[in-house]
Amino acid sequence: MANRGILEFSDLLKRPLDTYKYLLMTMETRSINLQGILTELDIFFVGTSNEVHLSAFKQHPDFNSFKGRFNFIRVPYLLDYTQEMKIYVEQVQNLLDKTLFSPLSLELLCLFAVMTRIRPPQEKNYSDKNLGKVAASLSPLEKALFLGEANLPDRLSLDEKQILRIYRQEVLQEYENDGLYEGKFGISPRTMKHIIYELSGQYGECTFVDLMDYLTKFVERKNEHEFLNTSAQGEYHNPARFLELLKIHGLNLFEDQVRESLGLVEERSYEEYLGRYVHNISAIIKRDKIKNNITGKFEEPDAYFVKEFETNIKLQENVDSFRSHLIGQLGAYSLDRPGKPIIYTEVFPNLVKRLQQSFREEQKKKIQKISTNLVFFLQEMEGKKEGREVYTGLTPEARKEIAELMTVLQSKYKYSEKGALSLLQFLIKGRY
Repeated sequence: MANRGILEFSDLLKRPLDTYKYLLMTMETRSINLQGILTELDIFFVGTSNEVHLSAFKQHPDFNSFKGRFNFIRVPYLLDYTQEMKIYVEQVQNLLDKTLFSPLSLELLCLFAVMTRIRPPQEKNYSDKNLGKVAASLSPLEKALFLGEANLPDRLSLDEKQILRIYRQEVLQEYENDGLYEGKFGISPRTMKHIIYELSGQYGECTFVDLMDYLTKFVERKNEHEFLNTSAQGEYHNPARFLELLKIHGLNLFEDQVRESLGLVEERSYEEYLGRYVHNISAIIKRDKIKNNITGKFEEPDAYFVKEFETNIKLQENVDSFRSHLIGQLGAYSLDRPGKPIIYTEVFPNLVKRLQQSFREEQKKKIQKISTNLVFFLQEMEGKKEGREVYTGLTPEARKEIAELMTVLQSKYKYSEKGALSLLQFLIKGRY
Protein backbone atom coordinates (compact mmCIF):
# COMPACT_ATOMS: atom_id res chain seq x y z
CA MET A 1 0.00 0.00 0.00
CA ALA A 2 2.92 2.33 0.70
CA ASN A 3 4.72 1.63 -2.58
CA ARG A 4 5.83 4.80 -4.42
CA GLY A 5 5.19 6.66 -1.16
CA ILE A 6 6.13 6.89 2.50
CA LEU A 7 5.88 4.19 5.17
CA GLU A 8 6.12 5.50 8.74
CA PHE A 9 6.96 3.37 11.77
CA SER A 10 5.55 5.57 14.52
CA ASP A 11 7.31 5.24 17.91
CA LEU A 12 9.55 2.59 16.36
CA LEU A 13 11.52 1.82 19.51
CA LYS A 14 8.55 1.31 21.80
CA ARG A 15 8.03 -2.11 20.19
CA PRO A 16 10.18 -5.27 20.56
CA LEU A 17 13.04 -5.34 18.05
CA ASP A 18 11.88 -8.78 16.83
CA THR A 19 8.99 -6.90 15.26
CA TYR A 20 11.48 -5.57 12.72
CA LYS A 21 13.71 -8.62 12.16
CA TYR A 22 12.90 -8.64 8.43
CA LEU A 23 12.94 -4.85 8.09
CA LEU A 24 16.70 -4.47 7.66
CA MET A 25 16.87 -6.95 4.78
CA THR A 26 13.81 -5.45 3.13
CA MET A 27 15.36 -1.96 3.24
CA GLU A 28 18.63 -3.24 1.77
CA THR A 29 17.19 -5.36 -1.04
CA ARG A 30 14.26 -3.05 -1.79
CA SER A 31 12.10 -6.12 -2.22
CA ILE A 32 9.65 -8.20 -0.22
CA ASN A 33 8.30 -11.74 -0.68
CA LEU A 34 4.51 -11.69 -0.73
CA GLN A 35 3.10 -15.23 -0.87
CA GLY A 36 5.94 -16.41 -3.08
CA ILE A 37 5.97 -13.35 -5.32
CA LEU A 38 9.10 -11.21 -5.06
CA THR A 39 7.85 -7.62 -5.17
CA GLU A 40 10.19 -4.70 -5.75
CA LEU A 41 9.59 -1.70 -3.52
CA ASP A 42 9.97 2.02 -4.05
CA ILE A 43 9.38 3.32 -0.54
CA PHE A 44 10.72 6.03 1.71
CA PHE A 45 10.92 4.53 5.20
CA VAL A 46 10.48 6.82 8.22
CA GLY A 47 10.62 5.86 11.89
CA THR A 48 10.12 8.07 14.94
CA SER A 49 11.33 7.76 18.51
CA ASN A 50 11.89 9.92 21.56
CA GLU A 51 15.29 10.51 23.14
CA VAL A 52 14.65 8.20 26.11
CA HIS A 53 13.98 5.13 23.97
CA LEU A 54 16.79 6.03 21.57
CA SER A 55 19.30 6.24 24.43
CA ALA A 56 18.18 2.80 25.66
CA PHE A 57 18.34 1.40 22.11
CA LYS A 58 21.98 2.53 21.79
CA GLN A 59 22.87 0.09 24.57
CA HIS A 60 21.32 -2.87 22.66
CA PRO A 61 23.72 -5.30 20.89
CA ASP A 62 21.80 -4.91 17.61
CA PHE A 63 22.08 -1.12 17.59
CA ASN A 64 25.01 -1.05 15.16
CA SER A 65 23.11 -3.21 12.68
CA PHE A 66 20.29 -0.69 12.65
CA LYS A 67 22.57 2.35 12.81
CA GLY A 68 24.29 1.44 9.55
CA ARG A 69 20.93 1.52 7.78
CA PHE A 70 19.57 4.71 9.36
CA ASN A 71 19.94 8.39 8.68
CA PHE A 72 19.23 10.16 11.96
CA ILE A 73 17.23 13.37 11.76
CA ARG A 74 16.95 15.25 15.03
CA VAL A 75 13.60 16.94 15.63
CA PRO A 76 13.86 19.00 18.84
CA TYR A 77 11.08 20.98 20.47
CA LEU A 78 10.63 24.37 18.82
CA LEU A 79 12.75 27.31 19.95
CA ASP A 80 10.77 29.89 17.96
CA TYR A 81 7.71 30.95 19.94
CA THR A 82 6.00 32.36 16.82
CA GLN A 83 6.14 28.91 15.21
CA GLU A 84 4.98 27.37 18.48
CA MET A 85 1.87 29.58 18.44
CA LYS A 86 0.86 28.25 15.03
CA ILE A 87 0.49 24.76 16.50
CA TYR A 88 -2.26 25.82 18.90
CA VAL A 89 -4.20 28.45 16.95
CA GLU A 90 -6.64 25.91 15.52
CA GLN A 91 -7.05 24.25 18.93
CA VAL A 92 -7.85 27.61 20.55
CA GLN A 93 -10.38 28.38 17.80
CA ASN A 94 -12.12 25.06 18.45
CA LEU A 95 -12.52 25.96 22.13
CA LEU A 96 -14.36 29.24 21.56
CA ASP A 97 -17.60 27.68 22.80
CA LYS A 98 -15.89 27.06 26.16
CA THR A 99 -13.45 29.91 26.58
CA LEU A 100 -11.91 32.91 24.86
CA PHE A 101 -8.15 33.31 24.90
CA SER A 102 -7.51 37.04 25.09
CA PRO A 103 -4.74 38.59 22.99
CA LEU A 104 -1.27 38.10 24.51
CA SER A 105 -2.26 34.99 26.52
CA LEU A 106 -1.27 32.42 23.87
CA GLU A 107 1.83 34.43 22.95
CA LEU A 108 3.06 34.50 26.55
CA LEU A 109 2.29 30.79 27.02
CA CYS A 110 4.44 29.95 23.99
CA LEU A 111 7.24 32.20 25.24
CA PHE A 112 7.11 30.29 28.54
CA ALA A 113 7.39 27.01 26.60
CA VAL A 114 10.50 28.16 24.73
CA MET A 115 12.09 29.50 27.93
CA THR A 116 11.88 26.00 29.45
CA ARG A 117 13.79 24.56 26.47
CA ILE A 118 16.82 26.85 26.30
CA ARG A 119 20.16 26.94 28.10
CA PRO A 120 22.12 29.96 29.32
CA PRO A 121 24.64 31.23 26.74
CA GLN A 122 28.20 30.88 28.02
CA GLU A 123 30.97 33.25 27.05
CA LYS A 124 33.52 30.41 26.75
CA ASN A 125 31.49 28.80 23.93
CA TYR A 126 32.18 31.69 21.54
CA SER A 127 35.43 32.35 19.71
CA ASP A 128 34.55 36.05 19.52
CA LYS A 129 34.87 37.43 23.06
CA ASN A 130 32.61 40.41 22.39
CA LEU A 131 29.87 38.13 21.04
CA GLY A 132 30.27 35.78 24.00
CA LYS A 133 29.96 38.63 26.48
CA VAL A 134 26.80 40.03 24.88
CA ALA A 135 25.19 36.61 24.41
CA ALA A 136 25.92 35.63 28.02
CA SER A 137 24.12 38.77 29.23
CA LEU A 138 20.78 37.75 27.67
CA SER A 139 17.99 36.83 30.06
CA PRO A 140 15.79 33.80 29.22
CA LEU A 141 13.05 36.11 27.92
CA GLU A 142 15.49 38.18 25.85
CA LYS A 143 16.98 35.02 24.35
CA ALA A 144 13.52 33.57 23.55
CA LEU A 145 12.52 36.81 21.80
CA PHE A 146 15.83 36.87 19.95
CA LEU A 147 15.49 33.25 18.79
CA GLY A 148 11.93 33.96 17.62
CA GLU A 149 11.87 37.29 15.81
CA ALA A 150 15.46 38.49 16.30
CA ASN A 151 14.19 41.10 18.77
CA LEU A 152 17.03 42.77 20.64
CA PRO A 153 16.90 44.33 24.14
CA ASP A 154 16.81 48.13 24.18
CA ARG A 155 19.40 48.12 26.97
CA LEU A 156 22.13 46.99 24.54
CA SER A 157 24.38 49.51 22.80
CA LEU A 158 24.45 49.94 19.04
CA ASP A 159 27.64 47.88 18.73
CA GLU A 160 26.25 45.07 20.89
CA LYS A 161 23.07 44.88 18.83
CA GLN A 162 25.06 44.82 15.62
CA ILE A 163 27.20 41.93 16.89
CA LEU A 164 24.12 39.87 17.78
CA ARG A 165 22.48 40.57 14.41
CA ILE A 166 25.55 39.49 12.46
CA TYR A 167 26.24 36.35 14.51
CA ARG A 168 22.66 35.33 15.31
CA GLN A 169 23.24 31.89 13.79
CA GLU A 170 26.07 31.23 16.24
CA VAL A 171 23.75 31.90 19.17
CA LEU A 172 21.16 29.56 17.63
CA GLN A 173 23.73 26.79 17.23
CA GLU A 174 25.67 27.20 20.49
CA TYR A 175 24.56 23.80 21.82
CA GLU A 176 23.99 22.12 18.45
CA ASN A 177 26.68 19.48 19.03
CA ASP A 178 26.12 19.14 22.77
CA GLY A 179 24.50 16.03 24.21
CA LEU A 180 22.07 18.28 26.06
CA TYR A 181 21.09 20.35 23.04
CA GLU A 182 18.38 23.01 23.27
CA GLY A 183 14.95 21.55 22.53
CA LYS A 184 15.86 18.15 23.95
CA PHE A 185 14.24 19.03 27.27
CA GLY A 186 11.51 21.36 28.49
CA ILE A 187 7.76 21.42 28.10
CA SER A 188 6.37 19.31 25.24
CA PRO A 189 3.66 20.29 22.73
CA ARG A 190 1.51 17.49 24.16
CA THR A 191 1.72 19.07 27.63
CA MET A 192 1.05 22.49 26.11
CA LYS A 193 -2.17 21.22 24.58
CA HIS A 194 -3.15 19.75 27.93
CA ILE A 195 -2.53 23.15 29.55
CA ILE A 196 -4.77 24.84 27.00
CA TYR A 197 -7.58 22.39 27.74
CA GLU A 198 -7.15 22.94 31.47
CA LEU A 199 -7.28 26.71 30.99
CA SER A 200 -10.45 26.38 28.91
CA GLY A 201 -12.06 24.45 31.74
CA GLN A 202 -11.09 26.97 34.43
CA TYR A 203 -11.72 30.32 32.75
CA GLY A 204 -14.58 31.61 30.65
CA GLU A 205 -12.08 34.07 29.28
CA CYS A 206 -8.34 33.58 29.74
CA THR A 207 -6.32 36.80 29.94
CA PHE A 208 -2.58 36.80 30.40
CA VAL A 209 -3.20 37.59 34.09
CA ASP A 210 -5.21 34.37 34.41
CA LEU A 211 -2.44 32.56 32.56
CA MET A 212 0.15 33.84 35.05
CA ASP A 213 -2.01 32.63 37.95
CA TYR A 214 -2.37 29.19 36.35
CA LEU A 215 1.34 28.85 35.57
CA THR A 216 2.26 29.90 39.12
CA LYS A 217 0.48 26.77 40.35
CA PHE A 218 1.65 24.66 37.40
CA VAL A 219 5.37 25.17 38.12
CA GLU A 220 4.84 23.70 41.60
CA ARG A 221 3.87 20.31 40.10
CA LYS A 222 7.47 19.08 40.06
CA ASN A 223 6.51 15.45 40.59
CA GLU A 224 4.64 15.48 37.26
CA HIS A 225 7.15 17.22 34.97
CA GLU A 226 10.84 16.40 34.84
CA PHE A 227 11.91 19.75 33.38
CA LEU A 228 10.67 21.53 36.52
CA ASN A 229 13.34 19.71 38.55
CA THR A 230 16.33 20.98 36.57
CA SER A 231 18.77 22.91 38.76
CA ALA A 232 18.52 26.65 38.17
CA GLN A 233 21.43 28.44 36.51
CA GLY A 234 20.80 32.07 37.37
CA GLU A 235 17.56 33.01 35.62
CA TYR A 236 17.69 29.95 33.35
CA HIS A 237 15.93 26.67 34.29
CA ASN A 238 14.10 28.85 36.81
CA PRO A 239 10.32 28.70 36.08
CA ALA A 240 9.43 31.09 38.92
CA ARG A 241 11.74 33.71 37.39
CA PHE A 242 10.28 33.01 33.93
CA LEU A 243 6.88 34.08 35.24
CA GLU A 244 8.24 37.31 36.70
CA LEU A 245 9.83 38.20 33.36
CA LEU A 246 6.68 37.28 31.42
CA LYS A 247 4.48 39.37 33.69
CA ILE A 248 6.62 42.46 33.06
CA HIS A 249 6.72 41.72 29.32
CA GLY A 250 2.95 41.25 29.17
CA LEU A 251 2.36 44.52 30.99
CA ASN A 252 4.73 46.32 28.61
CA LEU A 253 2.90 44.97 25.57
CA PHE A 254 -0.54 45.82 26.93
CA GLU A 255 0.56 49.27 28.05
CA ASP A 256 1.77 49.99 24.50
CA GLN A 257 -1.65 48.94 23.18
CA VAL A 258 -3.39 51.23 25.69
CA ARG A 259 -1.19 54.18 24.73
CA GLU A 260 -1.92 53.68 21.05
CA SER A 261 -5.63 53.28 21.76
CA LEU A 262 -5.60 56.58 23.68
CA GLY A 263 -3.91 58.31 20.77
CA LEU A 264 -0.76 58.93 22.78
CA VAL A 265 1.49 58.72 19.76
CA GLU A 266 4.05 61.34 19.04
CA GLU A 267 3.05 63.80 16.36
CA ARG A 268 6.59 64.59 15.24
CA SER A 269 7.86 62.78 12.16
CA TYR A 270 10.65 60.47 13.24
CA GLU A 271 11.92 60.34 9.67
CA GLU A 272 12.25 64.11 9.47
CA TYR A 273 13.61 64.39 13.03
CA LEU A 274 16.29 61.74 12.44
CA GLY A 275 17.20 63.21 9.04
CA ARG A 276 17.74 66.65 10.53
CA TYR A 277 19.96 65.22 13.27
CA VAL A 278 22.07 63.21 10.81
CA HIS A 279 22.60 66.26 8.56
CA ASN A 280 23.71 68.35 11.53
CA ILE A 281 26.16 65.82 13.00
CA SER A 282 27.54 65.10 9.53
CA ALA A 283 28.27 68.81 9.12
CA ILE A 284 29.83 68.96 12.61
CA ILE A 285 32.13 66.01 11.86
CA LYS A 286 33.17 67.44 8.46
CA ARG A 287 33.27 71.00 9.84
CA ASP A 288 30.92 72.10 7.09
CA LYS A 289 28.00 74.49 7.04
CA ILE A 290 24.37 73.63 6.28
CA LYS A 291 22.28 75.36 3.65
CA ASN A 292 19.12 77.00 5.00
CA ASN A 293 16.35 75.98 2.57
CA ILE A 294 14.36 79.11 3.38
CA THR A 295 17.05 81.82 3.16
CA GLY A 296 19.42 79.95 0.86
CA LYS A 297 22.33 80.89 3.11
CA PHE A 298 24.89 78.50 4.55
CA GLU A 299 24.77 78.42 8.34
CA GLU A 300 26.56 76.71 11.22
CA PRO A 301 25.07 73.36 12.38
CA ASP A 302 22.32 73.72 14.97
CA ALA A 303 24.21 72.69 18.12
CA TYR A 304 21.15 73.34 20.31
CA PHE A 305 19.01 70.95 18.25
CA VAL A 306 21.74 68.28 18.32
CA LYS A 307 22.01 68.58 22.10
CA GLU A 308 18.20 68.35 22.46
CA PHE A 309 18.11 65.20 20.31
CA GLU A 310 20.87 63.50 22.27
CA THR A 311 19.16 64.41 25.53
CA ASN A 312 15.89 62.91 24.27
CA ILE A 313 17.55 59.57 23.49
CA LYS A 314 19.39 59.69 26.86
CA LEU A 315 22.76 59.27 25.19
CA GLN A 316 25.27 57.58 27.50
CA GLU A 317 27.93 56.66 24.98
CA ASN A 318 30.86 58.90 24.06
CA VAL A 319 29.34 61.66 21.90
CA ASP A 320 32.02 61.64 19.17
CA SER A 321 32.08 57.84 18.91
CA PHE A 322 28.29 57.68 18.78
CA ARG A 323 28.07 60.26 15.98
CA SER A 324 30.83 58.59 13.95
CA HIS A 325 29.17 55.19 14.35
CA LEU A 326 25.87 56.54 13.01
CA ILE A 327 27.53 58.07 9.94
CA GLY A 328 29.37 54.78 9.32
CA GLN A 329 26.12 52.83 9.68
CA LEU A 330 24.48 55.19 7.19
CA GLY A 331 27.33 54.68 4.71
CA ALA A 332 27.03 50.89 4.96
CA TYR A 333 23.27 51.14 4.40
CA SER A 334 23.83 53.24 1.24
CA LEU A 335 26.43 50.80 -0.14
CA ASP A 336 24.02 47.88 0.31
CA ARG A 337 21.25 49.79 -1.51
CA PRO A 338 22.89 51.79 -4.30
CA GLY A 339 20.60 54.30 -5.97
CA LYS A 340 17.80 53.89 -3.41
CA PRO A 341 16.61 56.70 -1.14
CA ILE A 342 17.72 56.62 2.49
CA ILE A 343 14.96 55.83 5.02
CA TYR A 344 16.35 56.95 8.35
CA THR A 345 13.79 55.12 10.48
CA GLU A 346 14.85 51.91 8.72
CA VAL A 347 18.55 52.58 9.23
CA PHE A 348 18.18 53.55 12.90
CA PRO A 349 15.23 51.60 14.39
CA ASN A 350 16.92 51.62 17.80
CA LEU A 351 16.93 55.45 17.81
CA VAL A 352 13.22 55.44 17.01
CA LYS A 353 12.66 53.24 20.07
CA ARG A 354 14.69 55.58 22.25
CA LEU A 355 12.70 58.58 21.04
CA GLN A 356 9.45 56.71 21.68
CA GLN A 357 10.61 55.92 25.22
CA SER A 358 11.39 59.59 25.77
CA PHE A 359 7.90 60.47 24.58
CA ARG A 360 6.38 57.93 26.98
CA GLU A 361 8.06 59.62 29.90
CA GLU A 362 6.84 63.03 28.75
CA GLN A 363 3.29 61.70 28.69
CA LYS A 364 3.44 59.94 32.06
CA LYS A 365 1.38 62.58 33.87
CA LYS A 366 -1.38 62.30 31.29
CA ILE A 367 -1.45 58.52 31.66
CA GLN A 368 -1.68 58.83 35.44
CA LYS A 369 -4.68 61.16 35.09
CA ILE A 370 -6.39 58.70 32.74
CA SER A 371 -5.67 55.91 35.21
CA THR A 372 -7.45 57.82 37.97
CA ASN A 373 -10.43 58.35 35.67
CA LEU A 374 -10.46 54.63 34.86
CA VAL A 375 -10.85 53.84 38.54
CA PHE A 376 -13.92 56.10 38.71
CA PHE A 377 -15.26 54.62 35.46
CA LEU A 378 -15.00 51.10 36.86
CA GLN A 379 -16.79 52.20 40.04
CA GLU A 380 -19.67 53.57 37.97
CA MET A 381 -19.87 50.35 35.95
CA GLU A 382 -20.01 48.25 39.13
CA GLY A 383 -22.81 50.45 40.41
CA LYS A 384 -24.83 50.03 37.20
CA LYS A 385 -24.48 46.24 37.39
CA GLU A 386 -25.88 46.34 40.92
CA GLY A 387 -28.70 48.69 39.88
CA ARG A 388 -27.50 51.75 41.76
CA GLU A 389 -26.16 55.17 40.79
CA VAL A 390 -22.59 55.94 41.78
CA TYR A 391 -21.45 59.55 41.64
CA THR A 392 -17.69 59.85 41.14
CA GLY A 393 -17.38 63.33 39.69
CA LEU A 394 -16.13 61.90 36.39
CA THR A 395 -16.54 64.52 33.65
CA PRO A 396 -18.37 63.69 30.39
CA GLU A 397 -15.11 64.30 28.49
CA ALA A 398 -13.21 61.83 30.65
CA ARG A 399 -16.01 59.27 30.37
CA LYS A 400 -16.02 59.65 26.56
CA GLU A 401 -12.24 59.22 26.39
CA ILE A 402 -12.43 55.95 28.32
CA ALA A 403 -15.34 54.71 26.20
CA GLU A 404 -13.29 55.38 23.07
CA LEU A 405 -10.34 53.53 24.64
CA MET A 406 -12.52 50.48 25.24
CA THR A 407 -13.84 50.64 21.67
CA VAL A 408 -10.33 50.65 20.17
CA LEU A 409 -9.09 47.84 22.44
CA GLN A 410 -12.02 45.71 21.30
CA SER A 411 -11.98 46.59 17.59
CA LYS A 412 -8.26 46.90 16.90
CA TYR A 413 -6.77 44.43 19.38
CA LYS A 414 -9.74 42.02 19.63
CA TYR A 415 -10.24 42.15 23.41
CA SER A 416 -13.67 41.54 24.90
CA GLU A 417 -15.03 44.25 27.21
CA LYS A 418 -14.48 42.01 30.23
CA GLY A 419 -10.94 41.10 29.18
CA ALA A 420 -9.98 44.71 28.45
CA LEU A 421 -11.33 45.95 31.79
CA SER A 422 -9.59 43.13 33.67
CA LEU A 423 -6.22 43.99 32.13
CA LEU A 424 -6.75 47.72 32.62
CA GLN A 425 -7.32 47.14 36.32
CA PHE A 426 -4.21 45.00 36.48
CA LEU A 427 -2.16 47.64 34.64
CA ILE A 428 -3.34 50.48 36.88
CA LYS A 429 -2.67 48.48 40.03
CA GLY A 430 0.77 47.42 38.86
CA ARG A 431 2.05 50.65 37.35
CA TYR A 432 -0.07 53.67 38.17
